[in-house]
Amino acid sequence: LFNVNVHNHFNIVLSWCFHNLACRVTPLLIIGSGRHWKIGLIWKMIRLDTLR
Repeated sequence: LFNVNVHNHFNIVLSWCFHNLACRVTPLLIIGSGRHWKIGLIWKMIRLDTLR
């Protein structure tokens, strides 16, 4: 029972953090849509680093 509660709490915290991040990042993406290719490039570089 305790384990299930911890798991649910973790999911709630995780979803809240993700929602908060999305709310902060989305306006930045909209404002900086002209520089979207740079974000894509950085994202690809990060992906390559993590895959290595």
